[in-house]
Amino acid sequence: QLIIITSPLGWLALVAVGGLLAAAVFWGFYGTIPAKVQGQGILLQKGGLVSIEAQNSGTITTINVEVGDIIEKGDIVARIHRDDLLEQIRQAQLELQNFKTSFEEQQKAKEESNQIQIQQLEQEIANNKQQIQNLESQLNTQRTLLRQQEELREGFARLVEDGIFSRNKLLEVENDIVSIQQNINALELEIEKVKNQLNTYSLEIKQIESSKSLSDLEYWQRVDKMRLAVQALQKEFAETSQIVSPYNGKVVEIVGMADALINQGSTVLILEARQEDADLEAILYFSPFTGKKVQPGMSAQVLPTTVKVEEYGFIKGIVTEVDKYPSTIESVLKTLQNQQLVQVLAANAAPIRVKIQLVRDEETPSGYEWSSRQGPPIEINSGTLCSAEVTVKEQAPITLVIPVLKKYLLGFGQSAES
Repeated sequence: QLIIITSPLGWLALVAVGGLLAAAVFWGFYGTIPAKVQGQGILLQKGGLVSIEAQNSGTITTINVEVGDIIEKGDIVARIHRDDLLEQIRQAQLELQNFKTSFEEQQKAKEESNQIQIQQLEQEIANNKQQIQNLESQLNTQRTLLRQQEELREGFARLVEDGIFSRNKLLEVENDIVSIQQNINALELEIEKVKNQLNTYSLEIKQIESSKSLSDLEYWQRVDKMRLAVQALQKEFAETSQIVSPYNGKVVEIVGMADALINQGSTVLILEARQEDADLEAILYFSPFTGKKVQPGMSAQVLPTTVKVEEYGFIKGIVTEVDKYPSTIESVLKTLQNQQLVQVLAANAAPIRVKIQLVRDEETPSGYEWSSRQGPPIEINSGTLCSAEVTVKEQAPITLVIPVLKKYLLGFGQSAES
């Protein structure tokens, strides 16, 4: 009689166990276990959060936007009252008015003085003209006498030749002619002298009148220059009192308040900058110990806090950028513009910033590729907090078991621990 030591069911179980062991050994050598690091951060549209700052100090008069408004580059988002420029404008206008008043007073006094000088010169000119008239009358008289004496000399010369008169009488006439000619020469010189003086007086009048014209020209040139300075200040006031957005985007926070003083460089509002058809990207912060393991090109699993991972899984992503150095709190705050979030992310140590590009899938409601088939039936918005796991390496399971076996079976590592 045969004795059955092992039943077929036992052999089947043994084969199953052996198969499992073989599969485990095969998986241990040829399978992979991903090593992952975790980080936290936020989903932002490419461009991130940006601050719109006041370019000058002043008092905010109006804020033209509200949270949620979509604005475009060049839009006037607020206005400020430039007290410093207003004072400069007031001083420039006062300087212009004082200059005009002072010039008018000086011109009035100068015109009165010029008028007196012109009247005196005109009187001198009138006197000269009268003097010239008298001298020319005397000159005409002398020229008439000269002609008479010359005619008389000719008559005496014939009589002397005829022996009727002595030569002495002829000499007397010739002496008279010489005397009259001398008088004529003296009168001509005097007339020329008076005419020169008259021309001098006329030139002086023209100089006085031209100096007035020159003063007027200089005045208007100075006035125009000062007016242009006032207009330039007024233009600067109009332009710099406007706070203009340099970005397209959505208003997420208003920091400034109407009627409040603001300093140059202070934030007026925070904008989520938008680019045309820009995708969301994950801005993650990892501890400095794990962040250095992350490299561009590594795969990532991004989980928005608004989605249940048990139902919809995670968004697939690719690491695109890893900072070389830990981020300061100021730089994290500049990126996220959220003080509480920054305190959470930088609670233990300065974190490493990592950017992750989300993989697109136009077939899903969110527009991104999920580990599940469709992902959640909602849109994923910019500003959503998220966490992420990045696969930094993959290794065979046996490489994790061997160090344990060495430690507990062969004793390697015990001396180091002791």
